[in-house]
Amino acid sequence: MTDYIDQLKAKIRAATPRPNVARKAKNLGLAHKNYQNLQGSRELSRPRQKTIPKPPKFNG
Repeated sequence: MTDYIDQLKAKIRAATPRPNVARKAKNLGLAHKNYQNLQGSRELSRPRQKTIPKPPKFNG
């Protein structure tokens, strides 16, 4: 029974791609750059009103 499990583990390890360290570093650098750029911008995605309009009073 353990032979089958060991064979399965070996096949899974062989099928898993090895990490690309250079690509990972490049992606993390780009993510850090984007984060830093967005931290400086204070524009909202949508303009907001400073006060909430009150509903009209019911006169009836």
